[in-house]
Amino acid sequence: MPKADNTPSSVEGYTFPDYGSIFSNYRTGSQNLLGSQDRQVGDYLSGYAGAIKRQESVPAMYARIGTELGLPNLMRNANQINETLAAIPETYGAATRGFDVNANQLARIIGAKTAALEPAARRATNAAQTASGQVAQLMGLTQQQQQKELLPYEYERDFLRDRIARETSLFTTANEQELRALDQKVSLGVQLTEAEKQRKQQLEMQRNDYENSRSLAEQKFGFEQKLQDPLGLFS
Repeated sequence: MPKADNTPSSVEGYTFPDYGSIFSNYRTGSQNLLGSQDRQVGDYLSGYAGAIKRQESVPAMYARIGTELGLPNLMRNANQINETLAAIPETYGAATRGFDVNANQLARIIGAKTAALEPAARRATNAAQTASGQVAQLMGLTQQQQQKELLPYEYERDFLRDRIARETSLFTTANEQELRALDQKVSLGVQLTEAEKQRKQQLEMQRNDYENSRSLAEQKFGFEQKLQDPLGLFS
């Protein structure tokens, strides 16, 4: 059975604060803050993942742009002509076998057939290579546009990370500016008052808490992202 709390509520007319309520409120406030931060991170990552999933994949992009430029047909045509060109010696060697065609005559036949087909093969190859280059160029431009579309999420990530760190550490932008001003006075050789020294020390401690909180916030983002995207598809 727990012992009764015999701590007096007041001494010589001074009433002690209700420390139990203070600690309970602090714990509740901390839990609410952490819960709110977790929801913000979760909502951000859900939106980010959704935006990436809505974007066209690289294989689909290649197939679409290639089809629009006729690349499959151009490559198929170039391959067929070049295969025919490469097979001319074997084709006409087999066709003239058993006939009165000597080696010199066969060489002339092969040379003539090759010369006749080579221009078409070059044109077909150049057309396929040109289309392939255009596909690569358009894919690059499309991917750049996709990156631009995701920039708001990158900005939001930095904003949320900083906001979470400042909420946790209570190191506001005004505090940061104040500390910067005190640091500037020191760098200029200005002697700080005792009050300013104490304030500078306090702000430096808050800044350290802020930097640690930013690091923890970054870990929170990374951990939540791994849960939603274990393969790293949108990292």
